[in-house]
Amino acid sequence: MVQFKETPVPSGSGLHERQLHISSGLRNSQLNAVISTDLDGVSFGLIGTAGGGDLGIFQPGLRAQGAPWSPVLPLPMTPTITILAVPPEPQAFPQTVVVQARLIGTDQFGCYQEEITPILTKVMTTTSQWFGFHCSKVFASIDDVFFHTGNIDPALSVAQIGWSTLIDPTKAGAAAIADHAFELVWEFFHAGTLSGTVLVTNYDLIGTAANWGIGTPHRVEPFGPSIPFPSPEIMGAVGTILRQRTTPTVLNTTARLPARGQLIGGSAPVTGVAIGRSAAGFQGTPHKFGFFSNDAWTTPISGINFGGSSSRGGAGVPTAEAQLGEDEIQISALLRTTMGTRRGANSTKAYRD
Repeated sequence: MVQFKETPVPSGSGLHERQLHISSGLRNSQLNAVISTDLDGVSFGLIGTAGGGDLGIFQPGLRAQGAPWSPVLPLPMTPTITILAVPPEPQAFPQTVVVQARLIGTDQFGCYQEEITPILTKVMTTTSQWFGFHCSKVFASIDDVFFHTGNIDPALSVAQIGWSTLIDPTKAGAAAIADHAFELVWEFFHAGTLSGTVLVTNYDLIGTAANWGIGTPHRVEPFGPSIPFPSPEIMGAVGTILRQRTTPTVLNTTARLPARGQLIGGSAPVTGVAIGRSAAGFQGTPHKFGFFSNDAWTTPISGINFGGSSSRGGAGVPTAEAQLGEDEIQISALLRTTMGTRRGANSTKAYRD
């Protein structure tokens, strides 16, 4: 046996995408995914250091704490990590906390996968304590997660490892949730006592919305010149909000998902789908179908709300903890790999002018 290596042309028997002829038809594949939010679908565990100090190193993995561990995600996608942080008490808000994560597991091709996030900071305030972040690499399974933290007390601080339908971050960011299970904990550590003052909170994705994505069925090459679009790997895509699972209510809201650079009514979309997009500073992967927004989701995708709580009020803003990410979504797309097509900087015609 030959060990598989994650290189441009891995060792072993068989053909690689680069060796497939562009007319073979084998370069095309269908992506079809149904996703329902589960913020601790993999596991959860305590994080932090004694006194809230910054160790500067990764602490032992969450899996060693013995909580139930479900390593396989519902489909290969980017995990969502949720942080329920408590600064050392008593400290009045605002408080700045620091977190960095290291994940190990496998990607959609069965290859060993590791992601080390940048050092992320969150300013916790009286209206924003709950936060999370999308990882930038695709995981089919997660074997363990390690954290490096600062100003986080280990007595009650928790990290949840799961996945979500929170694509548009503005809806969760605008929430004012008062019924949160951690509310009394945050109140005590904010004031040093249970003062009776309810601390509402939103859910802050701290600038990681661009990381969200689903693993492509094959390897792609999104870095070449446009032919003629910036995302030639996407030949078409549709999104559907299937239902609101907490009630449940059938919704079946469907809309075309415009790909980056593909004109609609003569104009390029401000917000839509793309290949291999990640937030600045993250490692990322090219083999990912995700979303982009040129104006931080101020302009949504026409006809559909990807904020995770589409039926809540007129704007789709959650008003309770259970409503966060309650939408179940389906995404379908026809994709192709352009590896090996020798895309040049200029188009070449097959005939004379």
